[in-house]
Formats: sequence, C-alpha cells, structure tokens
Amino acid sequence: MKRFPFKNGDRIVFQGDSITDSGWRNDQHKLGDGYVAIIKGFLGTMAPDRKIEVINRGISGDRSVDLLLRWEKDVLDLKPTHLSVMIGVNDIWRRFDGCVEKAIALPDYKTNYRRLIEDALDSGIKHLILMTPTTVNADPQDESNVMCAEYAAEVEAFAKEFDAILVPARDRMWKAVEGGPSVDFWLPDGVHPSIAGHCVLAEAWLEAVGVI
Repeated sequence: MKRFPFKNGDRIVFQGDSITDSGWRNDQHKLGDGYVAIIKGFLGTMAPDRKIEVINRGISGDRSVDLLLRWEKDVLDLKPTHLSVMIGVNDIWRRFDGCVEKAIALPDYKTNYRRLIEDALDSGIKHLILMTPTTVNADPQDESNVMCAEYAAEVEAFAKEFDAILVPARDRMWKAVEGGPSVDFWLPDGVHPSIAGHCVLAEAWLEAVGVI
C-alpha cells in the first residue's frame, strides 16, 4: 500500500450520473452497488481505524447542466474534503436517443464543467478528483464514442489546469474491453458497467488517488 491519502474525519462526495448512482437511494448503506460501494469497502479494509465518510449523490440521467442545478444542495452544503466527479455520458447520449434538444454541446459542457469546478473550489473544497466519461456505445468507432473521447480530453485538461487528480476511467475501461473476454462482460448495454466493469472503475480511482 502507498501512503494512505485519507485521514480520520475525511468526507468524500461522489457526483455523476447513473454510473455513479447505481441505485444508492434504494440501498440501506446509501452507496449503491457500483464503483462507489467498492471504493468504500476497500478504504474500510485498508484503514479500518479511520472514519472516512463516503457519500453518493449521483443521479441517473444527469448531464453537466443538471449537476449545476443541484450543486449547492448535493455538493457544497455537504462540505466534503474530497469531491469526485464523473459526468458527460448523457451530455453526449441525448444527441442519439431521440432527445437531441437536451444534448449538451462540447463548448457548453466545458462552460458547465468549469463552473462546477470553480464553485467547488470557491466553497473551500480542496481535493478534486475528476473521472473521464467512459463510453456511450459498445463500438469504439461509433460517432458517439468519438465524441466521448473529445469530452474526456476536456476533463483531462481541467484536471491539469486545476491541479486535480485525474482518473482515466475511459482509457481503463477500453483497455479492459480490448483485453477480453467480450464487451458485454464489462458493459452489458454499452454504457452501464457490470460488476466487473465497476471494479475497473474502482481500481482506476484507487490507483489515481494513491491508495493502491
């Protein structure tokens, strides 16, 4: 184990769409059954003597603009020491699912994302963890995934600009897919990870923050 990056009393808030959500509101532990729960379990295993609070506030279907609308209540008011954000899939997907008027173009995505970051920093949140959006379709050459790569590149740029931790979730997911056994094993519908896919995301997150 590397030097454990979280101390007693730290609070980590996870924000995003359905990939983060993973049914947390119907879970007795309010974590869901995805990568957030896996991370919480691993942190508890690695440092059982430390009280590290993990809060999931992902909402299925959210776009960057939806995060802005609830940013104060679901992030700033919670006063996290660490904030993890994974958003962008729905910004793109709305262009392809018959709701094109709800799609968020790349320039607007960048504007929204910058405001999310700046509001978080202005509120006193010192540790940002930015996860790239993963995939919108099982075919890596699909137009939606080409767009997703562009959105992911903007997240990478923001991480560098604001000295945030970058979790290369998109790259790690595609490496898993390319390594087999099949895309359905990792992403049954091309978007939402299986439990194995969520393990890929959790591992990428834990590596990026320096736990493993």
